[in-house]
Amino acid sequence: MTTIPHTSKAPTETLDDVLNSIDGFGWYQQRLVLICGMSLGAVAQCYNSYLFVGRAAPCQHHPQPQELHRGELRTYSAEFQLVCADAFINALITSVSLAGFGIGSYYGGGLATNHGRNTVAIASHVCALVLHINLAFVGSVPGLFVVRSLLGIFVGAHTVSLWTLTMEFVGTNYRSQAGGAIWVIWALMMCLNSLCAWISESRAHSFPLATWRVTTLMMSAPAFFTMLFFMWLPASPRLLLLHGQQEDVFKVLQEVAATNRKKLEISAAALNCSEPEEPEEASSQITTMCDLMMCDSLIYGKPLNNVFFSWPSSGLPLW
Repeated sequence: MTTIPHTSKAPTETLDDVLNSIDGFGWYQQRLVLICGMSLGAVAQCYNSYLFVGRAAPCQHHPQPQELHRGELRTYSAEFQLVCADAFINALITSVSLAGFGIGSYYGGGLATNHGRNTVAIASHVCALVLHINLAFVGSVPGLFVVRSLLGIFVGAHTVSLWTLTMEFVGTNYRSQAGGAIWVIWALMMCLNSLCAWISESRAHSFPLATWRVTTLMMSAPAFFTMLFFMWLPASPRLLLLHGQQEDVFKVLQEVAATNRKKLEISAAALNCSEPEEPEEASSQITTMCDLMMCDSLIYGKPLNNVFFSWPSSGLPLW
């Protein structure tokens, strides 16, 4: 008589399957999308404040800073004389900041994978806020270069880590809607910069500092306020699962299910630690950026299209 060895069935429930079963876009995910949009928008306010406090000053008949009242120093271009032949320095500061954003986006993703997405998101948010507050007290052009470049690095790391963390909690059928909602909130938060600029300009002569410095401090307020919501920023269940911490993942999923008023019908041991693999045929056809954007792959094409096309659409209200 031949004995057939017993083989246990491999777990088939992936993290996405579980999230879809407990409402992929319930109150828990909606709250997380709101926090993500507010935090991204508040940090972006700090990053894009140069549109108001760093705009180019006119060259013709431009008075010296000592000839102006502090309320008339509406930009750092006026205070540091970045006009006429030195106007290119203003654009160079912006370029350095954008370079910092690229560096932060690249290395921030690696840091988030190694140390936790919520940890990197919170730390980079706080660092960006501190740097933006320091921007209001910068006294030289080299100081502007240093602060703006470091600010770009932390904003890049914050954007990558927080966006990825939020999308990991949203069900696969709702990620496009969640991404659109985040950038709508982002655009509305950006509109607060105009309000801050209007308030500071209307009361320019009553402040003890130059107008652009007061405006910078006011634009830091939303980033400070949104830190109150970090208590609801969870750890990444996908990273916990990849590191074999199934019990911790189960606790996070229990919290999601309880918040969404759903029943979690799975045990910690039944979670699949492996990620769904991309079919070899799909990945082998990707040779250029055009192929990457046009492919039907759920892992490559659709998320990339969502990112690329959501940025211009969310920027329309700013125009």
